[in-house]
Amino acid sequence: MTIKRTILLFVAAMAIAVGASAQQKYNLRLNLADKAAYTVSTEHNNSSTVNAAGQQMKLGQRMKVSTKMSYDKLSDGNFRCTMTIGRIDMEADAMGQTMQISSADATTNEQNKLFKAIVNKPIYTTLSPQGRSLGKEDVSQIEQAVESIMPNLGKAMAEQMRSQAVTNNFYFPNHPVAVGESWVCELSNNLPTMAGKGETLTVKQTIKCTLKEVTDKFFVLNTVGDIITNENGIELKGLQETKLYIDRNTGIVDHATVKANLGGHVSQMGQEMDVKSIVSGKVIVKPVK
Repeated sequence: MTIKRTILLFVAAMAIAVGASAQQKYNLRLNLADKAAYTVSTEHNNSSTVNAAGQQMKLGQRMKVSTKMSYDKLSDGNFRCTMTIGRIDMEADAMGQTMQISSADATTNEQNKLFKAIVNKPIYTTLSPQGRSLGKEDVSQIEQAVESIMPNLGKAMAEQMRSQAVTNNFYFPNHPVAVGESWVCELSNNLPTMAGKGETLTVKQTIKCTLKEVTDKFFVLNTVGDIITNENGIELKGLQETKLYIDRNTGIVDHATVKANLGGHVSQMGQEMDVKSIVSGKVIVKPVK
């Protein structure tokens, strides 16, 4: 065999190997052991600017939440998830004043009492292997705890917590995907606001998820999508980007970062306002040993 022929065969073999590697597909799904448990630390930062009548006001909000998630593996292949919030800490800045609220605070402030009612109360939901809620949520303990201190708020808060607990910022496709392939997630969520009076923040998202990279440990996902938020009639629109590192063995997020830019024109109480908001955050997940 000539050297030239050997080189040609080598090049052809390499091309076949590269082509086969590029076409390799992966099943992205939850693959959890029974009773698996994790701690989740979430940080959220929001910086907003409001321009109205020639005046500018800057607002800031920072929140940290620690959560424990545990999973029971069901006989049908789904997972029963129990989520308990361990602690909530928040800071809000407005007009030169800073307000701090914490579930660990001993004060009788309404918001503190509300946070304390939520902490350590379980929220149950059933998830498919794709990470989607199957609509079997139970937030009754939070509802009862909130009603005991704010009778008119319990049911509304429970509904909001249910939505918050079961809505992720992505879910897996029901088919294998190769590196570079994408799928679309449609999500909607209602979150409680700091007003503590049943007011909600509605978030709607259309997200394109892409399997960007596969490493020895992680599936790396990039998500980009339109986001619409509505808080008591104030609607903002923008773009959200997230980078997630998914554990290849379990399908659980190991860590993630998120950023979003939102803006809108608002008419409220006879005033015209332009609002711009920059959001950033991160999530760190660790197994309970």
